[in-house]
Amino acid sequence: VDRDSKKAMETFQKAAKEGLPEAQNHLGRTYEIGEDVETDMPRAVKLYKQGADQGYEPAIFNYEMALRAGADKGDANIKTMNTEYADEQFRHGLVYQERKDQKHAFLCFLKAARHDHPEAQMRTALCYEKGEGVEPDVD
Repeated sequence: VDRDSKKAMETFQKAAKEGLPEAQNHLGRTYEIGEDVETDMPRAVKLYKQGADQGYEPAIFNYEMALRAGADKGDANIKTMNTEYADEQFRHGLVYQERKDQKHAFLCFLKAARHDHPEAQMRTALCYEKGEGVEPDVD
């Protein structure tokens, strides 16, 4: 995690604690996808609920999607949610790749790969190898 990401995370955490629904939703998404933090679905759901309780539409949507996927049913369903998220990110990556937007394709593949999506792991490796959407890294 670079310094700017750490600073941004601190800012969002502070704003979320102060009750800003936009920050609660953003932070929830950060914990859901595990961007610069460990994936923590229970924490994400709690943050989504806080934003939803204030009527913030994106938080309401994310909270409802998490509940539909079974986030309130315990750890067994969180694995299912992570799998569905990975599949969704992988599909987004394919669309970006088709549109020749290699940077966004790489980011989607990387997110899916972090959730153990095998095809996304392969495509992420190819992106690194070919330098598509990311600096080449063959080591």
